[in-house]
Amino acid sequence: MNYSDLLSQLKSSSLQNPSQIQVALQSFIQNNEDPRKSANFRSKGRDNMSDISQIMILHSKHPHIILSALKVIKILSRKVYRIHTVNIAARESEKD
Repeated sequence: MNYSDLLSQLKSSSLQNPSQIQVALQSFIQNNEDPRKSANFRSKGRDNMSDISQIMILHSKHPHIILSALKVIKILSRKVYRIHTVNIAARESEKD
């Protein structure tokens, strides 16, 4: 499951239903917690984290959703770091 799959699940479920949101977030976390097995980590392209931010705002009174959303952000940030380091390495090799 990659991030776009998660967003599809969130949009197809009621964004007002905390239990559906939690199930979708947990599914993404379980499928992507280990970077070696993460489909999202291997996928190309950047992930827009604004959707997760909106979930956090909508469900700010549900600490379990906030914690899960933060875990999703952590998972997404690993990919941002990977993409950034690859870009730096590419620029360095162009200089040589």
